[in-house]
Amino acid sequence: MLRFGLASAFVVVLAGCGENSGPVTASVSGTVTLDGKPLAGAVVNFGVEGFIGSGKTGSDGTYSLVQGAALGENKVWIKKFVPPEDFSDDPEDGMDEGQLEAMNMDSVDAGETTDTGEKIPADYSDSEKTILKVVVNESGNSSANFDLKSGN
Repeated sequence: MLRFGLASAFVVVLAGCGENSGPVTASVSGTVTLDGKPLAGAVVNFGVEGFIGSGKTGSDGTYSLVQGAALGENKVWIKKFVPPEDFSDDPEDGMDEGQLEAMNMDSVDAGETTDTGEKIPADYSDSEKTILKVVVNESGNSSANFDLKSGN
């Protein structure tokens, strides 16, 4: 009986392995600058219908997408959230950065200007309005660089 139970469990596990859970992806990395200076702490998103690959820029503006990007043409949008000066990322003090960013999303998406929130022009940061596109092939892309202009 034990032998039958293990064999059945093995078949169930194998059956789940054959399903494709998303598009074929390839690795993507590069550098983001704003007005010629490295843009640290920005989230770089590559998206196609049904899949978004994201990565965060380091202090030198470089990024690497965690799950890669789908093959083919991807829309790219880059977001940089700047919290208020008195912001504390200690959850004991109230909201964390992610909660504060989510709270500001409605006003940012509506195009309102605030002292905090999105600091990159909508032509680069809004997933619907972005002018940035990159074609990703099977070998990936290690030079998906973006030089954004604040006065766009």
